[in-house]
Amino acid sequence: MLQSRTASLLLVGLVLGICLTQTATAQELTREIVINIPEFTLYLYENGIVIKKYPIGVGTEIKPSILGETEVINRVENPTYYPIRWWERGLEPIPPGPDNPVGTRWIGLGIPSYGIHGTNNPASIGQAMSSGCIRMYNHDVEELMDLIRIGTKVTLIYQTVTLNQDPLLNTKMVTIYPDIYKNNSNSLEQVKPMLEQRAWTDVHLEVLAAMLESPTGVPQPLPLAVDFLVNGSPMEAAAVRYGNRYYIPLGDLFTESAGSKFKDRQDWDQEYVNVFEFADKLGYGCLIEDCIELFSVELMLFEESTGVQGFLRGNQLYIPVEELSQALGLPIPSSLAAYTEEFNGVKYLSQEESLEWGIALSWSFPQRQAEIALPLAYLDDQPLGPAVVHDEEVYVPIDRIQDLIAVPDEELSSHYGVEVVQAGDKLYVPEWVIQWLLPGAEITVVYP
Repeated sequence: MLQSRTASLLLVGLVLGICLTQTATAQELTREIVINIPEFTLYLYENGIVIKKYPIGVGTEIKPSILGETEVINRVENPTYYPIRWWERGLEPIPPGPDNPVGTRWIGLGIPSYGIHGTNNPASIGQAMSSGCIRMYNHDVEELMDLIRIGTKVTLIYQTVTLNQDPLLNTKMVTIYPDIYKNNSNSLEQVKPMLEQRAWTDVHLEVLAAMLESPTGVPQPLPLAVDFLVNGSPMEAAAVRYGNRYYIPLGDLFTESAGSKFKDRQDWDQEYVNVFEFADKLGYGCLIEDCIELFSVELMLFEESTGVQGFLRGNQLYIPVEELSQALGLPIPSSLAAYTEEFNGVKYLSQEESLEWGIALSWSFPQRQAEIALPLAYLDDQPLGPAVVHDEEVYVPIDRIQDLIAVPDEELSSHYGVEVVQAGDKLYVPEWVIQWLLPGAEITVVYP
């Protein structure tokens, strides 16, 4: 009875041992090596997930590393190196040691004379310098050999362009490696099927083509095409979304941007600049929704255009002092200089500071028009025109009442010491002068 029970236990133990051994072997064989030649990288996968990543050296352009699927056929610690046909060439095998070119480990592959091995030349890692084998740092290949077994699948690929998408921000990324074997793999013809497979139809192909010509081996945002408008008119060339930045082509805007120096610029298929930097330098407003739109702000007076554009810096509106003075015939008081700011050699007054000129601006971002409101002067309820603040004193126009004034314009200043201010073809005098010249007349200034 005891013998029968003992035999049964031994049989159960043997079956369990066989099952556990088979399970362990199956788990070990789920590991797989993938080598991307132009990336100079060896990946170790387990159950489809990368668990290790190692830098490698690969074959030269003349003796390239072979591509395809194979498997590990042997594993050797401290191998002896046998030069190719060493017996015919009068060479001797090189024993383990610092002079051994295959380093401290040899992982043989199912391709004759090919393997993954260490090296006595660490500088060759990251280079195409071998005769086709895959070189690794000695400490890396020692670790790798402990993680794989005979029969581990090995796949050697040649992929110079990789695409991925950030799982958190959904940013589309591209990594472009040098085409070390000159396989014409860095071309749109090769990349387009990859984009189509992912249904990525919004890629700016002209910019991507330029990027393919300058591989960096570093992950970069995939350039996306964005429609681009200026004051409602679509531009011929698309703008570019590059990660969280937006760039516009300077081709259609060259005249406006001539002489401007931009810090954030890109030379792809043509010159591009950061849209916000461009807008700030040239006074545009910028809206980004389904497209990029640059817009100007038109200055209006009495619901009619003055022909003058405002200048936007961010969401702040500025008015050009000289240009507006000429357009409206407004004198510029000397005190205004303390409130002006200069952009691109032009003096501007901010929306807030425009009150120092007696001007009220009605505008908020992103309106395309700003309404100018001026104080209006009336003589006995009849409009004379806009009044202005000049050196802290209110001046009114006298053009419409010159035939009522007995004193010629030139005598007002020469004989009576009255300061007459001229802006364009308009003349202004202090409001008290009208009452002095026209006794009994009533001057009223209505402020906006």
